Amino acid sequence: MAALGLPVVLMLVELKGIGMHSVHLRYEDLYRSSGGSIVFGLCLAGFSLWFVKNVYAGYWGSKSIFTYLTLPVRREAYFFAKLSAFMLSVLLLITAQLAGAWLGYYLVAGHIERVSGEEFVVANGLFLAFIRSEFFRLLLPVSDGGLLFSASLWLGLVTGIYYSLLCERSRNSVKQ
Repeated sequence: MAALGLPVVLMLVELKGIGMHSVHLRYEDLYRSSGGSIVFGLCLAGFSLWFVKNVYAGYWGSKSIFTYLTLPVRREAYFFAKLSAFMLSVLLLITAQLAGAWLGYYLVAGHIERVSGEEFVVANGLFLAFIRSEFFRLLLPVSDGGLLFSASLWLGLVTGIYYSLLCERSRNSVKQ
């Protein structure tokens, strides 16, 4: 919820200083200066910490990991389910960030049209923001190479975190 609403609120605060005779920033510059990308990074760190806690929770207290591993399914199914849950949460975060950017753009465009009257017409600003901004292109790539890069980045991040947790847990199991 923070990934969707907080950038929009920060952008509305940033819009307070924009008047009729103000220089209108590009949308991607306004989004960056309002802290939308920082909110995304904090939410991503929060999701990652939640996932780390969720994995470690199976080894704490009642050690529920051993109960899960006695179920009549392959071990890989349990580990793949955890990995899928983390990947879906990251995709949901990216979707919420894109929805917040879309909503923020229409609020900014409406504010600029309201302040300037009929003098300025905001058209294609969201499309141009996604073309010009590296952050937006990371979330929603506009080329095949960008899609490959973004998919590799997010998949590598999620599997890297999970693999490091599994290696750490197996190292502790072998020591004991």
